[in-house]
Amino acid sequence: MYAHPSTSGGMHAEHNVGGAVVQSAAKWVVAEAIMKFLRCLPLLVAAILLFSSAPVRAHHGAADYDRDQLLTIKGTVVDYELVNPHTEIVVHGGPEGKDAAEWRVESVSLNMMVRVGWKRDSLKPGDAVTVTGHPGKNGKPAMLLVKLVLPDGHELSAPYE
Repeated sequence: MYAHPSTSGGMHAEHNVGGAVVQSAAKWVVAEAIMKFLRCLPLLVAAILLFSSAPVRAHHGAADYDRDQLLTIKGTVVDYELVNPHTEIVVHGGPEGKDAAEWRVESVSLNMMVRVGWKRDSLKPGDAVTVTGHPGKNGKPAMLLVKLVLPDGHELSAPYE
């Protein structure tokens, strides 16, 4: 068996079978197709990984919170982020008579909060606050903000109530 360049630019194997030369061009076409696929495989895998790495968690809105219940906690601000998709406040404290914990207080988007008077400097770590909201359904220290009161009596509300 030997190989030689064909007129199409590829290589074709030739077999000498009983004195007759038989080209196996079909085998080369299949082999070339497989090689092209294998060359594109890393790109295909990268595309699949890229598109499948998008956030998988669905937007939950207020579904994680018990909108039939209101809970008030007192504590100090640990962190405050006026960002999209949800404004987040972390408060160290808890309901009266309960152990203190890190409460995650969630609200609506930056744009909606700004429309009702919230600013990036509305809160800072160490601020004493009283927060009222809808508690999480899973029992974890989390709530959906209804209103927040500062020690001077200044009240900030969430716009969906």
